Amino acid sequence: MIIKHTRLVFAEREEISKGIYAFENLSKIAKRIDRSPSTIIREIKKQTKYKWCYSAEKGEKISREKKKKSGRKKKLESNKSLLDYVHSKLKIEWSPEEIAQRIKKEYPLDTSMRISHETIYQYLYCLARGELKKELISLYNYGLPS
Repeated sequence: MIIKHTRLVFAEREEISKGIYAFENLSKIAKRIDRSPSTIIREIKKQTKYKWCYSAEKGEKISREKKKKSGRKKKLESNKSLLDYVHSKLKIEWSPEEIAQRIKKEYPLDTSMRISHETIYQYLYCLARGELKKELISLYNYGLPS
């Protein structure tokens, strides 16, 4: 069996639905669509606790909604003043914990200027390979725009 690390497509969901309707064993369905049985079980559990109630259309809708949510803008990407604040503090070598604590004190009434240290770490970690280095070098060389 080949292990795939991709989302199920509608045709695979249809095969799951047909197999369930035909009272097939989940392992047999998994083998036919070249997936792990645990993938089939997770897909079914996403929408119902009863496998005979599985719907390919509903599974596709749930998958699209989940994909749409994961593509939303991150807080630092959507708030320029917050991003500038974080960059300015990183430039003077503050830790994300220090930044998150200090911003609460400097902007007590502005909820758009709230961020957790985990979000800052995630932002730094998720930058494309080499992007963090470039960004930090540009901050040190050129400073922040006023």
